[in-house]
Amino acid sequence: MENVLTAWIWIPIIVAASLVGSLLLTDFGKKLKDKKLGIIGLAGSGKTTLAEYLANDSIPLPEEIKQTVFEKNYDGKTFGDLGIKIAVTDSKSNSTKYDYSQEKELLLNCDIILYLFDMSKLFIATEKDGYFKRISKEIRVYQQELKQTESKEKIFIALGTHADKIDDLGLTQNEFDSQFATIRENLKKLFENNFDCDWHILFFNSLVDNEQAEKMVNKIFEKLRDFFK
Repeated sequence: MENVLTAWIWIPIIVAASLVGSLLLTDFGKKLKDKKLGIIGLAGSGKTTLAEYLANDSIPLPEEIKQTVFEKNYDGKTFGDLGIKIAVTDSKSNSTKYDYSQEKELLLNCDIILYLFDMSKLFIATEKDGYFKRISKEIRVYQQELKQTESKEKIFIALGTHADKIDDLGLTQNEFDSQFATIRENLKKLFENNFDCDWHILFFNSLVDNEQAEKMVNKIFEKLRDFFK
């Protein structure tokens, strides 16, 4: 199933710690209980920052996230009290020797997969082609792995991050609209041609502060609510 959502369309889902208990009383909350969530994606896309926010309800300081995510153990961490376990791995896919073993393990064992990529790089002329090729390579690897899991109860959500950096590129509105239309279409085709499971692309996300992170998580929750209804 394909669903593309821009940054400007999102429905607030309250996830404050004081209200998590009431969420658990709903059918949605009960279905999320003990679901396993995996975070994967390209290096520098915000995986560690998102994991820290989900685990601690706060964006970490830059000096707190210098270590790569695979050196940090998130096993047993939960998203509030909902029982979503967080497992994170880093991607060194620019290396020809990289075997995706950590990502494959997450794809096999997780019910919810969040794939992060740096949205801003797709607008930079000197980087966009190479970066899209790296995304394409990873998506094809993940698609093959998901086919082997034989599970319909998986949802794959791609998250374009670093939207705040796009403003610094100095694009006119026409340039932005034209480039985004191409990016959107290319990513849709990539996913349509490679995924049988339920998938979504959420564009224009930012993890620059807690407010933006909460908006990003709200959009994720909306997709999960639809999927686990």
